[in-house]
Parts: sequence; C-alpha cells; structure tokens
Amino acid sequence: MNILFDGEGTIRLRYGGIGNYIQNLLISLLKNDKKNHYYIIVWEELMKWKDQYDNFSIILIDCPASSNEYSNEVNKAINNYSIDVYYDPSPLDTDYVVEINKDIINVATVHDFMPYIFKENYLSDDRLYASYMARIERLKGFDILFSNSLCTKMDGERLFGFNNITNIYMSADNEEEVCEGEEWEEFKNKKGIPDKYYLYVSGIGFNKNIKNLFDAYVLADKKNVQPSLVFVGKLPDYFRMNVVFLKKTHYIPQKIIFTDYVSDSIRNSLYENAFWQICVSKYEGFGMPLLEAWKHGVPVMSSNNSSLGELADGEVTVSVNPYDIASIAEGFVRINSMDKMERERFVKAGKKKSEDFSWKKTAQLWLKQVEERYGGYC
Repeated sequence: MNILFDGEGTIRLRYGGIGNYIQNLLISLLKNDKKNHYYIIVWEELMKWKDQYDNFSIILIDCPASSNEYSNEVNKAINNYSIDVYYDPSPLDTDYVVEINKDIINVATVHDFMPYIFKENYLSDDRLYASYMARIERLKGFDILFSNSLCTKMDGERLFGFNNITNIYMSADNEEEVCEGEEWEEFKNKKGIPDKYYLYVSGIGFNKNIKNLFDAYVLADKKNVQPSLVFVGKLPDYFRMNVVFLKKTHYIPQKIIFTDYVSDSIRNSLYENAFWQICVSKYEGFGMPLLEAWKHGVPVMSSNNSSLGELADGEVTVSVNPYDIASIAEGFVRINSMDKMERERFVKAGKKKSEDFSWKKTAQLWLKQVEERYGGYC
C-alpha cells in the first residue's frame, strides 16, 4: 500500500500533543512496517529524520493548508503517487477541508469532542459552531475512525451516533534525552525552579481547569505549606503578557512558576526531578502527561473523570474531583504529607501501568485495521 499522511497537523500543532502523536505514530510505522510505503504532504519541511527510512517520502507543496489550493494539492498527490490510503490525523482540529476521495480508503483519528462538550466556551459564536459541525459531517465520509481513549469513542457514539470508531491507545514520546549538569542548573536558576516542585505539563485552555487548580493550591497551602508548582507548556500571548499582573492581583499564586515552551530534553529533566505530576483537567481526550510521568517514575495526582479516570484509578494515582476545589486541595495536602514508602508505591504502580503502552503496539494495531480494510476493499 501507498499511505499518505496529511502533515498539516504536524506543522500547525507541532508544540502540542497532537503534533507529537502524528510524528511518533509515523516513526513507529516506518520502523516496523517495511511492506508499505509512507508519504507525508507538507508545505514546510520539519522532519530531520526523513533520510533514515527507505519506505518514506516527503511531498513538499507550495501552499499551506489555509490556502484554497490545499485540497487540490492533496488530491493531486493522491493521483500522482498512486495513494491507496489517505490519513488525516486530526480532522476536528483543523480549519481546512480536504475533499474526500472515494476511490481510496480514508482514515482519521478523533482525539476528542471537547469543543462540542463545552460548546458554551468553545463554540458560542454561530460561525464557530457551524464550522465545527461541518467537520463532524465530514467525518462521516471516512472509512475508518480511530480514537485514543474509550472515553472519546463513547462520546462519538453518544453525541453523534458514530459506530465505526476503533480505540487504540497511544504512548509517551520515544525521546529519552535529558538536560544535565551546567545546562540544567542554568535553566533552574533562570526560571527560579526549586529542588522540590509539583509539575504541570499542558496548556491553558478552559478544559485544563486552571482557576480551580489555583484556588485549590492556595487552600492547600494554608493547611500544609506546599512546594512550588511548575507549569510547562506554550503560553498564549495574552496570558504570557499578564502573568506579572495576575500574580500581583493574586489571581495566580506567587509560588507558581511558568516556563513557557521548553525543549524535549528540558521537559524530560523536569519530569525526572519532579516531586509529583498534577493533572486535574475537566476533560482530556487521552491524558498524555500521566503516561509521561509514569514513564519517568513520577507519581501522579489526577482527575477521576474522562480519559484520566479511564487510564488511572486510586491504585495508580491520587484521584480528585476536578469540579470540587476542596477535593483538589485535599489531594495536594495528601501527597505533600505522604511518607516515602507510600509515594514509592504510587511510583511503582505508575511504572507498571506505563508498560501497557508503546508506540510499536499503537502502530501495529493501527496498521492491522487499515490492512484488513484494504484487503476487503481490493
């Protein structure tokens, strides 16, 4: 088979979980599948590893996905390279629409239905709502739909009647490089990161539950002096510009530290040295920070709902109700008061849980579904 990855998400979402998902899935397929040839169509060449694989080609085009010509370029590539399978890794997260080619197999991954679930926050504008529903309608044209969690699969069935979603869990990044020595100390000093800290790795969206997290942290700090909370992730411009003001007005507690976007090696080092990982979102399509923390031997406090509750329970994480500030605060107090033996129990449970996930396994299951459909198609 000739399989075409739509690379729009790799570029536009390069700093987020979806961009990492696309690249890790593709790399695992290239490493483990030598029967088929993979293409990725992009307008900006990003992948430094492209020359490592004989079964991989980049189709570089002149127009970005925002251009009206993008759909034509994708379908031109489908014809010119005799593509058998077109894969859209994030059809609900893009503003462009590639016309579905009914002569080939069309595959997509749905990472979540969060905008619809919280439509009063994300889709309050009529144009945004119409655009999102048009993307939902386009999903009906795909032959295979994947999800990253049973939560997302069930949301698709419950909200829109999709009965062709197959769940395949993803994994943590393959990247293991860490920042050490003088470089690590220089970064810590620059950002003011202490030796003991909680770690939060994610964005600042509505679903991340930032207000409840801040309020719970302040409440817990009054009961039991808490370590600093380090936020890692790309910050929106409006938020970055107002951090100092928000701290002065006490919307943001003083002991919360924002690193903004960091390199993979620094992020890995932040995990390696963290006291606990915190993830108390109102909703997640998968919950990558949990898996990353477990992989690095860091215990986790997380929400008990959506995919977070699916991935973990009270045996693997300290679970809290994200809608209840008191519950989150109690979680903070508990983990900060926990003795070394109990903390180590959560570390070991998390490491064991992480063994259930691998990109090789994800790629194998993805390819199995596609090949079975292709065999029936032929």
